[in-house]
Formats: sequence, structure tokens, C-alpha cells
Amino acid sequence: MTEQKNRNTIEDITVYIDGASKGNPGEGACAAIFYDNNNEIIAEEGRVLGICTNNFAEYASFYLALKVLKKYNAKRIKIFSDSELLVKQYNGEYNIKDEKLKKLMSIIKNEIKGFESVEVTHIPREKNKVADAFVNKLLKAKKLKKTDQKMLSEERNYKFHQKKLF
Repeated sequence: MTEQKNRNTIEDITVYIDGASKGNPGEGACAAIFYDNNNEIIAEEGRVLGICTNNFAEYASFYLALKVLKKYNAKRIKIFSDSELLVKQYNGEYNIKDEKLKKLMSIIKNEIKGFESVEVTHIPREKNKVADAFVNKLLKAKKLKKTDQKMLSEERNYKFHQKKLF
């Protein structure tokens, strides 16, 4: 008897991620664009985060990408980010001073354990235009009132402490 693969299995996936915060801290969003081996977009995911820092939004885009990659049963992943800080902190080249980011990196490292291989690479902003455009589109489309921004931030912080960000 042969084993059937899950219809949603794509073993090799490339992801471009981006996060943004208008005001830093300010209204934030994160995005991830997923490509198959033919360089075709297979998914675009994004989240509005409420009030957060730019660095938190970048980290959130990484976390979002990992959650979606698990749905595809991906095994080998390549992640590209224009955040030099995120990439160097992930690779251990820079220390993480912010306690919230330390906790989020710990969650990310735990999520990564399920993949055969993971490459995280820094790229210039010019090579991340699709993810950048998507995250900015989210920010423009989801202009929230200050009270809604605060409520969303509080909900995100609660989920963050429960380790269920999205």
C-alpha cells in the first residue's frame, strides 16, 4: 500500500516577509508572500497588529509565515526579509535586548523545529517589493480608530502571553 501525500503538501517553499509600523510605535501590520518552486505565488497572508513597534511587526511576519508553512506541510523553507536586525538576531549575530522580542524569538525557534531545513536571509528592500506593498496596503486599508487600535493591541498582547499570536 502506498502512502498518499496531503493535497496541501508543498515541500519546498520560499517566503518573503515584511512588517511595518507607522509611527514606531504605531499602527502595525505584517505580511508574508509564499512562492513555490516555479516562483509562482501560492499564498499571501497578512495581519493588522494594532499598536506595536516596527521590530515587533517584523518578528510577527516571521511567526505568521511559519504558521502558514505548517498548513502546507512544508519541509524545506527559505525566508527572505529586508530586516537586517531580525535576520541577524535569528542567526545569533546580534543579541536581542527587548524582552518581548526575546520571547517571540523563542516561540519562533520552537516553531522552526518541525522543518527539515530553514534558511533565513537578509535582502535589500528593493528585492522585497511584493511583501512591502502588501503590508502597506494592509495598513492603508485597515485604518483603525485609536480605541480600536488599543483594543487590538491588548488582544494581541493577551494572545502573545498565551503563545497563540494568530
